[in-house]
Amino acid sequence: MVMQLEGWLPEGHEAGPNGRPRYFVPTFDPAARYALVPTLKEVWTAPDGATLERETLGRIDFFSDSDQQSWEEAGSPPPFAYDAAEHKVRLDRAGRPIKEFDSRSWRGSREFVFVRKLAKLPTEPEALRLVLEHRPASEGSRTSTASPASSFRGKATIETLMNILSEPVTTPAVRAAAFNALGEIPGIGFEEDVVDAVGRSGDAIFWARERGSGRRFIFDPRTSQILSEGEMLFDPEAAGYPNLPDNTALREIAYLQAEVVDSQRERPPVNRP
Repeated sequence: MVMQLEGWLPEGHEAGPNGRPRYFVPTFDPAARYALVPTLKEVWTAPDGATLERETLGRIDFFSDSDQQSWEEAGSPPPFAYDAAEHKVRLDRAGRPIKEFDSRSWRGSREFVFVRKLAKLPTEPEALRLVLEHRPASEGSRTSTASPASSFRGKATIETLMNILSEPVTTPAVRAAAFNALGEIPGIGFEEDVVDAVGRSGDAIFWARERGSGRRFIFDPRTSQILSEGEMLFDPEAAGYPNLPDNTALREIAYLQAEVVDSQRERPPVNRP
């Protein structure tokens, strides 16, 4: 599930590629009224990298009841990505806009080479951090401290550790080491009992950058399994969004399920928490 913050323009004064009115726009447009736009994204990737993607639009929720009513009274114009005049879109049995398209995984057949590379990473937090910083293990000690999040090295290390967490092929042991390595970096935040975009509760580790934005991962504290990751507005006013509440997601991805199946379009049995 992908939850995206988007702006709606009642007059549709922006234009799409074909010159038609465009009602949903990037959030930095000062005339926009903000809404959360959910998409259920399903992806099938074959061993050679050939990929089928299916995207289904969920219920759009505005932050303001009056904006929600205005949008519905205007006929509930869809986001550009689901505009039938711009894209090949159909309705599913529940009447929700849905589209399918072929693509290709950027790693393709190199996927399993990447899996082996990740599996070789250390599973001890400090050792993992030193490897990512291209520093010899001899520099590590029980008394050594990680570079703070505000430093150049700290920022680079955080980005790499978070990229490891974003990888679905990361092993549980490496994922746990990445979480713990992040926790050792001064400036990284931690919070318990945080709810993700689909209502699941977990613990969160986050990095609040300058100007009010940052990244957040919500995970199951029992298994270190990633529930969701997001680009967040921790301080919307500082980030230039004064009318939004704290901890609004600019974009949040909730990972629901990943399985091996026999063919494209085949869905695995539903995993219920």
